[in-house]
Amino acid sequence: MINLYLTSIVLLLSIPFMNILAMDKATPAIDWPSIEETARQFVEQESPDSVWPFEHSTYQHVKSDKKVFAHFFSPFPLSFDNKATGEDAYSQLHLSPEGSDKYLKGRGGYIVGGGGTLRQRPLPVNQWDSPDWKRINLAIEVLRAERIGLDGFTYDMLGVSPDNEHRRILEMLLEVSERVAPDFKIALMPDMNAELKSKADILVDVLLDLTHYKSLYYVEDGRLLVAPYNAFKQPKEYWKVLIKKMKDAGHPIAFLPVQVGYEHLDKNGVLYQNIIYGLTDWGFRDIDYAEQYDFRNSKQAASPYTDKWMFPVAPQDVRSKSLIAWEAENTRTFRYLWDAAIKGDSQYVQLVTWNDYSEASEISPSSGSQFAYYDLTAYYTTWFKTGTPPAIKEDAIYYTHRAQIFPFPEGVVAEKQRKPFGNAGKTPFINNVEMVALLTEPAVIEIEQNGQEFRANTAAGLATLSVPVQEGRPVFRIIRDQEIVLETESNWEVKLGGAVENPVYHGGSSTRPFTPTPAYGEY
Repeated sequence: MINLYLTSIVLLLSIPFMNILAMDKATPAIDWPSIEETARQFVEQESPDSVWPFEHSTYQHVKSDKKVFAHFFSPFPLSFDNKATGEDAYSQLHLSPEGSDKYLKGRGGYIVGGGGTLRQRPLPVNQWDSPDWKRINLAIEVLRAERIGLDGFTYDMLGVSPDNEHRRILEMLLEVSERVAPDFKIALMPDMNAELKSKADILVDVLLDLTHYKSLYYVEDGRLLVAPYNAFKQPKEYWKVLIKKMKDAGHPIAFLPVQVGYEHLDKNGVLYQNIIYGLTDWGFRDIDYAEQYDFRNSKQAASPYTDKWMFPVAPQDVRSKSLIAWEAENTRTFRYLWDAAIKGDSQYVQLVTWNDYSEASEISPSSGSQFAYYDLTAYYTTWFKTGTPPAIKEDAIYYTHRAQIFPFPEGVVAEKQRKPFGNAGKTPFINNVEMVALLTEPAVIEIEQNGQEFRANTAAGLATLSVPVQEGRPVFRIIRDQEIVLETESNWEVKLGGAVENPVYHGGSSTRPFTPTPAYGEY
């Protein structure tokens, strides 16, 4: 199988007039109480207990032996520049076809005419009148993730030298986690596509430099978890040297390599089984490919080599810089992967990703998907850790669909995009609107479009309905005894055409208000 799961290259390096990732040179005293109070207040106002229509306890998650991490990608912070939405780098550069073409040509493989490097962005946070605004934003990310039961982030170590901005962000994140959420841990994921291609000694020195941070993740026997991305680009000897030198230094590691290419599982498993703690894979982005390789049973397939398997779960994958996408079928692929992780009894789940906007694979609250994947992650994380679906306290509706008819029909042209998106997966592109209902008791669920009603009789629990999307705004309903008990209209109008194609699934729910995000242009 052709490997299409390469990590996104940093899009923003060496933009001289912005210096958007550089840390402040001055080192004034850090007001940690204020940072925590500001971030915690923001997250609690954003996600009060009332947004959860199901039983949800952080205590349950902390005490579980099963762990859920989300892949953290440092090139995409909540804000690059602490500017107002619409005036910041996301709006003026990444979401702007003109801005991307002018300033980001060639960065991360972006080609002029791509229609912008991204198709959605993080939901905006406040402009903070504080020299610690970067720490406040990292604290928000940590508290958001902890709020839905995640145990930590797997941090993609794109750079490791002391003056590298991604190394600095890592150390800031480690310090923030330690200060505002002591139970939230950071698992290290050295990226073998980045700065670590040479001798293992470099990585040994970096890991030893970091071991004083209390927020690093250690496995049950006290070893430091190290889960290198695309680990098999390096020979076995590289990893044997690393493991030995870390042990000799008094900091033994649990080596959990990340495959990029599940078809190599047996080859890698046989070769590395005597040095690994566990295994994982970068995973699949559509169900047809996952089924082709029987990915649902991946833990069983890895069992001859290890009893520790980290199951990858991704919501969708849209790469605007390359104009390729996989068909996620609304939330169907996301739910399929979660179901496989639960039924397969994996010890770990890695959400791929928390915030990689260059692949639109994030579950973090975002301008298009809003809180849909974030909230459903809270539901499935509880299920994964407790072994049973969480009790539903009240009815709720979550929905997803694209904001345009995609692919564009014949004759409809994206004026600011050089060519249409290609399908990188096996599942053909479809264009559906989907309703995911959490039901306290059996009900009829309904989607209405342009006066047409589509219904399904469903049992209590999680129920879904998916139908072809039409232009306009879908309406979603839960009906019992021929009475509407809950109704919500989509916040997104489905349009025919646009300045660029946008395959990203947009979302919303009955549980939260819509968060509009002014951006550059109408897409």
